[in-house]
Amino acid sequence: MAEEGDLLADISTKLISIPTVCPTCSADVTGVVMHVDMPEFAGKLLNQVKCPYCGFVKTDVVSKDIMTDMGRKFTLKLCAESSWKTRNIMKSSTATVTIPEVGLEGATTAGGTFTTVEELLLNIREEVGRCPSFPEGMDAAEGMAGILDFVTKLNEVLDETMDATLIIEDPNESCFIERIGKDDVHLSSEAKVEAAADAEVAAATDEAAAPSS
Repeated sequence: MAEEGDLLADISTKLISIPTVCPTCSADVTGVVMHVDMPEFAGKLLNQVKCPYCGFVKTDVVSKDIMTDMGRKFTLKLCAESSWKTRNIMKSSTATVTIPEVGLEGATTAGGTFTTVEELLLNIREEVGRCPSFPEGMDAAEGMAGILDFVTKLNEVLDETMDATLIIEDPNESCFIERIGKDDVHLSSEAKVEAAADAEVAAATDEAAAPSS
C-alpha cells in the first residue's frame, strides 16, 4: 500500500516549502504546500507536515478560491465488487464521515487527509480507540459497550465480511473519492447546497409570501 506522502507526490510537483514546528515532538520541520493538479479537484491546495523525527503526518485540504455555499457529497459502496480498499480519497478537516451500518454518523474524525479508503477507516478505528467520547449523560460502561460494537462492525467491513456505505460530505467541496472506470456504479457524487443557504432562501421566500399589514 502506498504511503500518504507517496500519494501526494503522485498528484503534484508544484511545491512550496514552509518552516514550521511539529505539534507532537516540537521539532523544527518543513511543511509543504502543494497545488492539486487533478481536474476533479481544481482550485485546491494540500498542506502537509511530515516529521522525520517522531513520524507525525498531517495533511489538510484548503481552497484557493472564495468559499461558496455549494458543498459536495460522495457515496461509495463498500463491497468486494467495488475495489474500495485501494481507492484514493481526499478529505478536508471540514468534511464529515458517515457509515450508517457501523453507527458512524456525521463524524469529523481523521482530520484532513489524502490516503486510501482502507487507510481512512483504519485511522478512524485507531482514533476512536485512542480518544473515546460518549454522549452527555451516558455512563462509561454503556459508552464502552457502544465503542466495542462500533469497532467490531468496522472490523467486519475491513475484513469484507459485511457490506457498508461510506458517505463523505464537505461544505466547501474539499473532498474527493477516486472513480474507477467511466461507469462506476459503486460511487456517486452530488452537489449540495448548505443548510444555512437553504434557510436563508426559505426565510426570504416566507417573507415575500407573507401578507402585508
